[in-house]
Amino acid sequence: MRHLPALVLPALAVVALLAGCTSAPPVDEEALSAWQDAQEKSGAGDDALATLYSRVDTGEGQTDASGELQRGITITFEHPEQIDHLEFSCFGGARMSGQVTTTSEATSRTTSTDPMRCSDGQQRVDLPRTWKRDVHSISFNAFDSDRDSAWQVLVVSAGTDTD
Repeated sequence: MRHLPALVLPALAVVALLAGCTSAPPVDEEALSAWQDAQEKSGAGDDALATLYSRVDTGEGQTDASGELQRGITITFEHPEQIDHLEFSCFGGARMSGQVTTTSEATSRTTSTDPMRCSDGQQRVDLPRTWKRDVHSISFNAFDSDRDSAWQVLVVSAGTDTD
């Protein structure tokens, strides 16, 4: 019978433990589908201008390989819209940040959110007042997720009130 040196076994145990800790659990596709169905059934409401949705992979960055900002999902409105706020939600136990870009006739502005936890449910994302007027398009991208997930953003109309 061959014996391994005493230092090899603890080293192998540490490697196995670290390998188990570094991989995020896979997405439960049935649970994700149920979450998507629940999002659709809850409805966007009469004041929703658009619903943006995408999946996000663990560790996906804010920029692409060339260093360009990723825009994520963009909606372009037929006519300029007045936005009140965004409502962000995501699937499962992930934690991720988001990036919002609004474009009006004269300018484009981008900001990032603080990290948000999916377990906190729907979360309001407010924008500066000047970013919400006469919006031609809006983009949202999620990044730095700590596990594979999906996100949804409702773009909520300000109606005729422009604050």
